[in-house]
Amino acid sequence: MTDTADEVARTKAKYEERRRKVEEEERRKRLEGLVSSDDGDSDIDDAFISAAQRKKEKSKRRMLLKNALNMGDNESENAMKRKAIADEKGQVEAKKTLLEKHALLTQEQSEDHDERERREEEVRLLHSVPQGGALFAVSELAQGVTYKESFKTGWRPPGHLRGLASYEIEGMRKRKGILIDGSDCPPPIGTFLEMKFPRTFLSALESRNIIMPTAIQMQGIPVALSGRDMIGIASTGSGKTLAFALPMLMFSLEQETVLPFKRGEGPYALCIVPSRELARQIEEVIHSFADAAAKQGLPPIK
Repeated sequence: MTDTADEVARTKAKYEERRRKVEEEERRKRLEGLVSSDDGDSDIDDAFISAAQRKKEKSKRRMLLKNALNMGDNESENAMKRKAIADEKGQVEAKKTLLEKHALLTQEQSEDHDERERREEEVRLLHSVPQGGALFAVSELAQGVTYKESFKTGWRPPGHLRGLASYEIEGMRKRKGILIDGSDCPPPIGTFLEMKFPRTFLSALESRNIIMPTAIQMQGIPVALSGRDMIGIASTGSGKTLAFALPMLMFSLEQETVLPFKRGEGPYALCIVPSRELARQIEEVIHSFADAAAKQGLPPIK
């Protein structure tokens, strides 16, 4: 009986030692940024999920199902609220006198007139810009010019990813929860190292404790580096800023290296955002990477 217990203990100790070595090796690879694009979903991770974690995931799925079932009731309540608001608005309109309605109509016509004048002034400004100016590209787009070719870049995905079959690439996207719609989309890339960023950017990412790219970065950065148009949708805090800021900096550095801008030329990249706060956040991110590149001898980004 004692021999059997000792044998079980040795087997368990051997199993725990093997598990510890596997986890340490996986952690080391992640910190070094050397995990391959499709290694992040290894079956090893699933083999060591605890019972408590499984129970937590099961409770989460039940809650999501419950929310989905209650969605129909919420829509009915929202419809009733909208109807009540519409009825209340109709009652208010019915109580207005003819003089009040005439004053409101006059005000709306005045606002429409001001809006038309503002738009006409914008059109005059766009047409007044010379063709060699910085806003000529905006003027071309406003006049309906269609570009039939993608932006030409010298970037290509790593060779081991270009050789994958389409079903293998789709499997990678499915494991990462990535949905795409388009033709000839570049494959997702699982590490910043495989995206061929300079060592300066990799060090700057590591200083921000950013080791592995998120889903929007895995797919969005290769699309941008390939010169393709993209509309990316991801949740708040998922790293959308870096998904367009890093390719933008790469193209700007390439431009400054090949043919630097002179005074009055540019811009090479334009970020349009809906609020001043978001604009300042993006500016801080871009400046941090541009300054890090300048310290390593790369061209300064203005």
